[in-house]
Amino acid sequence: SHTDITERRLAEEALRTSEGHMRSLLENARNFAIYRLAVDPSEPHGARVILVSPSMQELMGIDDPYDFRLWFEVIHPADLPRVLAANEEAIRRGVPYSETVRCYHQERKEWIWVQTTSTPVLDDKGRVTHFNGLILDVTDQKRAEEALHYRAAFENVISTISTDFINMPLDEIDFRIHQALQTIGQFTGVDRSY
Repeated sequence: SHTDITERRLAEEALRTSEGHMRSLLENARNFAIYRLAVDPSEPHGARVILVSPSMQELMGIDDPYDFRLWFEVIHPADLPRVLAANEEAIRRGVPYSETVRCYHQERKEWIWVQTTSTPVLDDKGRVTHFNGLILDVTDQKRAEEALHYRAAFENVISTISTDFINMPLDEIDFRIHQALQTIGQFTGVDRSY
């Protein structure tokens, strides 16, 4: 009937529009990457990449973003055990995954920070089949956070030194000046301080 044909055309048009939006989202992603993993116990990390935005290459410096093993190879050795455990738990229990880690960016020759968050997709029996996720470059935020921590720690050192000098006897001033210089030198990581 005419109504069925009209409804089918509208549904097809809506599907094309939706596909266009998804393609645009994937292709125009910058400073973040979107992905979908299929759970696959035969794979080294329990899943395989079935969809990933092209921005993954630039974001993480990975040559082939569809090779899930490469995602793990760039992770800082100190962060890797935590990531592997969280990844295994997410797949085994079907729970969300969320980790912030350091990754070595081959092209930029530097460590970057990324936040990876994914949610499980369950089948009708409650088994996890896929993960949909997002990876964000949070390097600037981490550097700003580290700078704030450094500044707070430095202000604490200066405050402690200042407090020590307030009621200090005159005969201890030279000794305490040397101690203060040593403390500041150690904090700033210099070999000598005068």
